[in-house]
Amino acid sequence: MIPDHHKRRLLKYSVIAAISFVFFFAAYSLSTTEINNSIENFLLNSLGKTDTWSGTYGPGWFVQIMNDFSALGGFTITSSLVIIISCYFLLKKKYEKLFRLLVISIAGGLFLLLLKYIYSGAFFNVINLLFQEKEMSFPSGHSMMSLIVYLTILNLIFEHSRHIRTEKFCIISALIISFVIGLSRIFVGAHNIFEIIAGWAAGGFWIGLTSIVHILTKNLRSQFEIEKIKENHPPQ
Repeated sequence: MIPDHHKRRLLKYSVIAAISFVFFFAAYSLSTTEINNSIENFLLNSLGKTDTWSGTYGPGWFVQIMNDFSALGGFTITSSLVIIISCYFLLKKKYEKLFRLLVISIAGGLFLLLLKYIYSGAFFNVINLLFQEKEMSFPSGHSMMSLIVYLTILNLIFEHSRHIRTEKFCIISALIISFVIGLSRIFVGAHNIFEIIAGWAAGGFWIGLTSIVHILTKNLRSQFEIEKIKENHPPQ
């Protein structure tokens, strides 16, 4: 029997996963349309190219800022954050949170590689893909992994917080960080808008899916513990 509060959470994450699924395929179907060309022309007319040889938009100082934001969603920063927070959970003996962080992050990275493979139609060099995405840009790994990593870390740290405002602040902060990282990838010429949306959608789907699995496994574990207690202490 699934408790009512678990049912509500299951419904919420199911909706998130379903909406993300729809947005992903909508972004894929629109990625080669005239809409994308219109957006690129708008950026070109509004900001201009940085120089003749680059694919970036806007003046040099603006591109540098966007590169700094972009790095927050790269493999080096996100993997470093996962390692640091994993060590924190290990020191605090929060082994369940440590396991969840590693599984969600590592499996999320593998899911990203699978999507890259499916939508590229060719084999790829994993090492090169971790640090640059120019050859296989759909979906955006920076926008996808930033959403997964930042949202998971903040959620695990402040999970079961007594202050609802704190939880909301953490969720909004993670979403803003991922949003800025995604936009920065457009300005530096690494992705178009639909590749970014697909990355966010894939990240949202992964968060929804892993949250559903966590709730179900937690509920099954609770039921198993209850049955075990009943077996050890049968009613008189």
